[in-house]
Amino acid sequence: MNFERHLEELEEQGYTLVPGLIDCRVTAKIRAFIDRTIRDGHQKQPERGSSEFHHRICHPIEDPIAARLASDPVLLDLAAQSLRADNLRLRQQMFMITYPCGKPPPATPDGFHTDTVFLPEEWHDTPRKTFVQLFYYCNPIRPGGAATMVVPGSHRLTLEAVRKAAPKTEEERWAVGRELVRLSGADLSQAVELTCEEGDIALFSPMLLHSGSSNVTDQPRYVFHCSFHDASAGRIRHLPAPTFYDTFPESMIAAMPPERLPLLER
Repeated sequence: MNFERHLEELEEQGYTLVPGLIDCRVTAKIRAFIDRTIRDGHQKQPERGSSEFHHRICHPIEDPIAARLASDPVLLDLAAQSLRADNLRLRQQMFMITYPCGKPPPATPDGFHTDTVFLPEEWHDTPRKTFVQLFYYCNPIRPGGAATMVVPGSHRLTLEAVRKAAPKTEEERWAVGRELVRLSGADLSQAVELTCEEGDIALFSPMLLHSGSSNVTDQPRYVFHCSFHDASAGRIRHLPAPTFYDTFPESMIAAMPPERLPLLER
């Protein structure tokens, strides 16, 4: 497919929304998997980002849906084009539900941040030496419905702040990351809620300033999240380890089409 306009937007704004890319039969299966998994006793794991109103289901995911989603050719093409990559690796998968918090509008952000600190040359390289994040929206996201809040174009400010700071070690990168909102000079008042329809997909640069938000509607938000990187991005293969991005289960490896197995290599 031709994603040229969206790739230009990703470069300029740090994110892009691709409408209607996922069939609603697929989004219905994702919602059903989340509901079934929680109903069957999946426990919240705060160390993996679950909280009072937010439940994440992370590796290991012992269900065929994980392999089916990972091997979708259209989504793999989108990820590859966004990274200028020719040897993709799947970094992670997460299924998420955010419940209504019972508070009145407006929705409030829970903390603006970038996910990992990258250098400008890593973002501009070919293949990129960063990862790209994809969010599959499995029900309509309206204002106040736990939308991701983003500061458009802030990835350019954070990349420039990192260039000036010039971190040399992982410890220095994490230290810069803790101060990146301040160092970037980004105006958080310019943040917008990323509202969308069921079946839309959002792509994010990991250097974009973004935040989760409270769900002040009366409906839960269902999202599937995955991220990819090129095999040449060796640093990403070890960040962080081993818990949140642990290896994929044998059941997923067995369910993957043989030609897609390289996606699961670590």
